[in-house]
Amino acid sequence: MKDAKLKLTNVEVRMGLGIALCLLICSFAPDYLQALAGCTALIMVTQGTGKATFQSGLTRTKGVLIGDVVAAIIVGLDLLIGNTYVFFLLAGIGAALNMLVCQLFKLPQIVARVSTITYILVVVLAQGTERFEYAVLRLVGTLLGAAIALALAYVWDLICKKKHPQEDASVEQKPHD
Repeated sequence: MKDAKLKLTNVEVRMGLGIALCLLICSFAPDYLQALAGCTALIMVTQGTGKATFQSGLTRTKGVLIGDVVAAIIVGLDLLIGNTYVFFLLAGIGAALNMLVCQLFKLPQIVARVSTITYILVVVLAQGTERFEYAVLRLVGTLLGAAIALALAYVWDLICKKKHPQEDASVEQKPHD
């Protein structure tokens, strides 16, 4: 196998800048703002163009919202029933339900799996009613990360158009030296 040249594309550069920006914003926000959710969303949704990043961010947000809603239903039932062994069964049913709802909304299978990760994080990482707050904070963190990714893609596209006005912005842009 020939040695491949390693190089950073605009996607990796924007991810690095985006993570730094997300962490900076979260450092000024209340402690409970989800920097991890924001950085994760940013990594997952950053694509080669602003248009692709927007679509990816929209799809990810739908998945997180579905995971949060299904988790809220299961958490509500858990709080109502209050039995650990019934909770285990409800958690499993909720995971399957989450995947089914994602299919209903025609989300790609990988997004459905990520949505189910959101679901299980909400269901098991906190206790009692704190799980509702955690669900909201994950959604806010996801929206923050997606917004940063979109803003950086938009700015990057503008910079690349100014440097090379003849190039189509929908084509993957390489970083310029």
